[in-house]
Amino acid sequence: MKSTGCMKFHFSSNLKRVREASARILKQLDGMKCTQSHLFDIRLCFEEAFINAVKYGNQGRPHQEINVELIKHPDRIEIAVWDHGKGFDFDHSVDPTLKENLNKPGGRGVYLIKKLMDRAVYEKNSRCLRMTKLLN
Repeated sequence: MKSTGCMKFHFSSNLKRVREASARILKQLDGMKCTQSHLFDIRLCFEEAFINAVKYGNQGRPHQEINVELIKHPDRIEIAVWDHGKGFDFDHSVDPTLKENLNKPGGRGVYLIKKLMDRAVYEKNSRCLRMTKLLN
């Protein structure tokens, strides 16, 4: 199905920019068939992806950007978040719900993204996370 709009954003690699970036992305969804549940999932997953890109991809280097692409389709939203890091093995991330991982600090954001989005894949040598949320 044809997209109704593609927008690109560039944010500084700074954790203080998470909410600003999230607000800008969500503002672009005004007028779409998004429920409050859709918006919650999109916001949470976008913020987790942004935080991971800053902390792990760009390793906190503020001079590097976080690039975001938002594609609106009548039936779905696609959001791509990419950084300038070495990449990430998304398929082999730790499951934080397993007993042996309950007290470990990492893996919860990736787990939430996998559970809340309808599709989440890494592209561009695993430096870009493309997430899709169906609106039906």
